[in-house]
Amino acid sequence: MFRPEQLAEITVEVVQEKARVRGGSGFFVAPGHVLTCAHVVGRGSGADEVQSRVRIRWNGAEYPATVIASAPNRPGGDVWPHPDLALVRLDDPPAGHDCAPLADREPAAGAALHAVGFQTIYSSPAALAPVALEYVGPLEGFHRVKGDEIPRGTSGGPVLDLATGRVCGVAKTSRNDRRVLGGLVVPVHAFTRLFPGLPDDPSWRALPSHIHRSFPLAALLRAEEEDELRALCRILPDPADAEGLYRAAVGDLGPRPHGRLRDLADLVGAVSDTVSRQDGMPALLALLGLLADSAPPHPARRLESLASTVAARIGKAETWTKWRRKEPPPDDRPSLEVWLSPSTGGPRRYRVAVWLCHSDGRTPVMKHAGDVPRTLSQIRSGLGDLLGPHLDEQTAAPHDITIAFVLPRPLLSEPVESWHLGHAYAPLGTQYPVVVRSQDRPKGVRPLWRERWSRLQQQNATGAVELGWIDCREERPNVKSTYQWFLNRKDRVVLALASDMSATRRNAVDAAFNAGVPVVIWRRAACTDHSADTCPGHRFRSAVEPLLTGENLRALPRLVLSLRIEADLAPGEHCGRSIAFLVDDPDRLPMTSVHDLRSPDQEA
Repeated sequence: MFRPEQLAEITVEVVQEKARVRGGSGFFVAPGHVLTCAHVVGRGSGADEVQSRVRIRWNGAEYPATVIASAPNRPGGDVWPHPDLALVRLDDPPAGHDCAPLADREPAAGAALHAVGFQTIYSSPAALAPVALEYVGPLEGFHRVKGDEIPRGTSGGPVLDLATGRVCGVAKTSRNDRRVLGGLVVPVHAFTRLFPGLPDDPSWRALPSHIHRSFPLAALLRAEEEDELRALCRILPDPADAEGLYRAAVGDLGPRPHGRLRDLADLVGAVSDTVSRQDGMPALLALLGLLADSAPPHPARRLESLASTVAARIGKAETWTKWRRKEPPPDDRPSLEVWLSPSTGGPRRYRVAVWLCHSDGRTPVMKHAGDVPRTLSQIRSGLGDLLGPHLDEQTAAPHDITIAFVLPRPLLSEPVESWHLGHAYAPLGTQYPVVVRSQDRPKGVRPLWRERWSRLQQQNATGAVELGWIDCREERPNVKSTYQWFLNRKDRVVLALASDMSATRRNAVDAAFNAGVPVVIWRRAACTDHSADTCPGHRFRSAVEPLLTGENLRALPRLVLSLRIEADLAPGEHCGRSIAFLVDDPDRLPMTSVHDLRSPDQEA
């Protein structure tokens, strides 16, 4: 295992050649070769492409060097896009230096990380300094981390997973200068798949094979089988939906891809990194079958032949045959998640972010990140421009595209289903299933929340969903009793309110949240007249309860959509006119905002 003190011994400073590059840190990944960030070897202004010549300062000496590969070659926006890596070859490298042991998997959630780099904020000249970080999770191909700031000059430096003793990433950027907010790290697996053309470089051929192979296949395929697959990859077109194929190949319980899958080589490499699916089928063989389904006849026959040959050799012939007979096409029901986050830019102003999420487990993609705080009125009036283009991109049927508004607690009462894309007569809730999520789930209850969500899935399998009702006559429901009522029965997974979510009833919702309840249904309008036996709240419950009992959760958003359409067409009172629906998956963690990411000229 590599120790933190050893990390300092392989870390170098990347300095300017004729004052043209920004500079930063890097580290030895192979004899005479340094890995760093592409933006570190870009011009100091961040406005031009990567430069070809740099100097490497290490152990008291300077070494002229050449940037032999980088991705990308120039910035694509305010922050250099994925993977933001560059490989540098020293002209006359020192002998005997150590090299970083590269991780073959991503860190565990909450893993302690140790980074080093030549920071320039607190010392001049630059000095090697450590950074203590904690792994949070993936974000758009990067590792998101929290903890210390990543000071300017640390970009390109190595990040060590203290649990494995291996370098898991390359420091990229801090969330904010001089603040304890962590930032982004480029995973090392992005490097191992980065430069498929580099084996033509003589010095590259001398590097360890685990670095320069374009995708790791040796664990499953023999040499001649690997050659056949590589030959097929050269003649097959890049898939239109690489992430969908990845999810179909690795199965529902497989890991998410580490980064964005741009082409067929990325897809094959990502699938090759996984093991067998939950049904026993090796993920790579599953991918070969899926590729054969859409390939021209001749390559399809070669893919089928290769897969069946490998399956027979490893004792999976029967599994392969059964899988090819029954594997359904991937099923995806996308959702657009609209985050309204309170802003410090003024009272009742919010910053808006839009994420595209997929039910088949693909990595969420941020589609919009608004920098300017806006009022609710401004957000409502601009909803067509905000969501319209992203909805038009979807190929699923409208009733399979969910729009989820992720709201702070005070906005849960906002009737977002009545907002529209430009025409008031066409409310959003009559065009798509519209639900809400809460940004303010209490801390420390995720195990309870996850347990109830699991119970809900089990109830879905048997077709039974139990609702716990709070009657409209309960103006001030007993919060403790509500909490205990849910806590004592793990199969009580849905809270339903027969009236609006007033301040007092919202306390009951908070109690349900503390018990881990994932789903809440309520009536938008208040029920104020209980003089008759059948008040509006009672009629709402009488209409909704039989419709929801026994419904599968996956069908509930679609059911609510149909109720809203019926209400829009029906005169008089209808339960769909005022129904609100909250559903919170505990494993759909809050996405980090990109608002605090700094521009390239401010990057570490």
